[in-house]
Amino acid sequence: PTAGDSGSQAFINGSCGKINFAIWRITNAKGTIMMSHGNGESLASINDYAYAFHNLGYNLMAWDYAGYGRSTDCWFSQNDLVADAENAYQWLTTQEKPEKIFIFGYSVGTGIALSVAAHHQQNPVFLVAAYDALTNVAKDNILPLVPIQLMMRYPLDTAQFIEQMHQPIYLIHGTDDKLIRPARAQALVDHAQGKAHIEWVKGAGHTDDALFVYRNQWLKRLLP
Repeated sequence: PTAGDSGSQAFINGSCGKINFAIWRITNAKGTIMMSHGNGESLASINDYAYAFHNLGYNLMAWDYAGYGRSTDCWFSQNDLVADAENAYQWLTTQEKPEKIFIFGYSVGTGIALSVAAHHQQNPVFLVAAYDALTNVAKDNILPLVPIQLMMRYPLDTAQFIEQMHQPIYLIHGTDDKLIRPARAQALVDHAQGKAHIEWVKGAGHTDDALFVYRNQWLKRLLP
């Protein structure tokens, strides 16, 4: 890490090898945001998040899934991915009080963030460009008749996590997102039966600056 006052990287044992994780710290932080990042991201590419979250007064902790960045690659299942997410959270509790940990996910990472939040309900969870299930995202973006269920290592059907949750779930989503379509986020909200609160970012796509600017303002309003 290069952002903020100080940062550190390390490795912990995961389901099939080592998980690379990092903390970007600032002095007098109000808490730590645990981030599950998107498919095209890794610890090497998320300094912008650290700067943004530091400006809000929070440390950032992030980790790379198996096969991402410097984390060990292997053929792993959804259960392995969820177990790795839990291991990363448990490590973070050695550095930060649970009541000061805020779970955040972007894109593919939103389902992973929900898997953690389902078991650690001290605080609301924050999601950007979320979905109801990765298999449904795939159906929206590939040709019919392809055996999607066989292709997906982890379907990440968020319903199984949301049903266990009691804390609020806050979401934002671009109305012009072509990768994870607005209907996917709306389906998640509908299933949450009042626990989820979504704000639509008009005209924003999946990776547009307008989405990320809105994200920073949104978090500033909602984080303590």
